[in-house]
Amino acid sequence: MIYHNQPCLGAAESLAVADILNSGRIATGDTVREFESRFAGFVGRRFGLAVNSGSTAILLALKALGVGRKDEVILPTYVCSAVLNGIRALGGLPRLVDVAENSVNIDMERVERKITRRTRCVILPHMYGVPAPVDPQSPLGIPVIEDCAQCFGMRYRGRGIGTFGDISVFSFYATKLMTTGQGGMLLTDDASVYDFLRDITDYDCRSEYRVRYNVSMTDFQAAMGLAQLNRVERFFEKRKRIADFYRSVLESADRTDLLTFDAKERICYRFVLDTDAPDRWIRFFEQRGITLINPLERYELLHRYLGMEPAGFPNSEGIVDRTVSLPLYPSLDQESLEYIGKTIKAYLSETRGRVQ
Repeated sequence: MIYHNQPCLGAAESLAVADILNSGRIATGDTVREFESRFAGFVGRRFGLAVNSGSTAILLALKALGVGRKDEVILPTYVCSAVLNGIRALGGLPRLVDVAENSVNIDMERVERKITRRTRCVILPHMYGVPAPVDPQSPLGIPVIEDCAQCFGMRYRGRGIGTFGDISVFSFYATKLMTTGQGGMLLTDDASVYDFLRDITDYDCRSEYRVRYNVSMTDFQAAMGLAQLNRVERFFEKRKRIADFYRSVLESADRTDLLTFDAKERICYRFVLDTDAPDRWIRFFEQRGITLINPLERYELLHRYLGMEPAGFPNSEGIVDRTVSLPLYPSLDQESLEYIGKTIKAYLSETRGRVQ
């Protein structure tokens, strides 16, 4: 079976984790601090705080911006539910926005219309490695949490992805752009925000009490993170080569109509096709030992979780009916890639003349 996604791990990660094990210092220590510093430098921010998951990073970012009971937070409906969970956990009120037409990213014009005096912040994800259309010259007037779980390591409109928001958050889950197994990171340039985050995650042996959280990353995870960070540029290059290969296969079959979401400026986290028959693609490839997925199912749209009227989110509703994602990860070998390419051609040949 060729899986849709897999982590890219090797000897470097094994040796790094073994060194931590042999040192006997396995909790949160110097290796975490080094990873925080190096990752912040890689993205282009002053301060980094490593935590146990991307979900935790979202929650802490919201808390650092003062989100509490009945504070409004704007976010897209087309995004992972972890983003919604953080808002609800703090008693905040999610204000959902549709994605732009023929896009997987939030509609910024709708965001501007959604802002009220009760709006505390907006969460801005870069979906599938495609930068959201944020303009650094046109600030929204409210704090921005930049969700970089699926996109970092590139420049957009003269800025590095991860430097647009007041706080940027990252996920290092097993199938993200780089991994620490589980894990996340918050980055900021604001010293007061960083001090607050450091304080509420440094929970033990404190002279004064406040609610704090035992959510730090471990040196085990950070050691893997450092090894991955050393290779992440090569990961990006391999992802791009795979995406270029898929693009060439579709162009040779005269099917560029399937490439609606294939932005020129992107980190290739997902290769998402725009098709009228995603289920047919998935079945055809599964029968041949290849896993394709719909990257976000209809029931996962946040407005459906919240029981809101689907008609208010037509673009997101349309996308879930039309998208399928091909395998794309650095450990995908050439033989498997060529087999996927042949299967794409076989599918297009077999379905020629039908709705695809």
